[in-house]
Amino acid sequence: NIQVPREAWYWLRLEEETEEDEEEKEQDEDEYKSEDLSVLEKLQILTSYLREEHLYCIWCGTAYEDKEDLSSNCPGPTSADHD
Repeated sequence: NIQVPREAWYWLRLEEETEEDEEEKEQDEDEYKSEDLSVLEKLQILTSYLREEHLYCIWCGTAYEDKEDLSSNCPGPTSADHD
């Protein structure tokens, strides 16, 4: 039931837009500066979100029970930590 993503670039934009949507789009352009973020920066933001909100490590492929479980069983938040 999430109406708005945490980051605008988390979700794809709808192709069909009304005039009202166009006006909102123009207002939201400042918030939707995903072009300003590199792919690496987006990956770091998304990885951090999954770890903090869902206790999930994309590199381990594991959802942990709690923060202690995550910190004691996951080597870290980056791909390099998992080599």
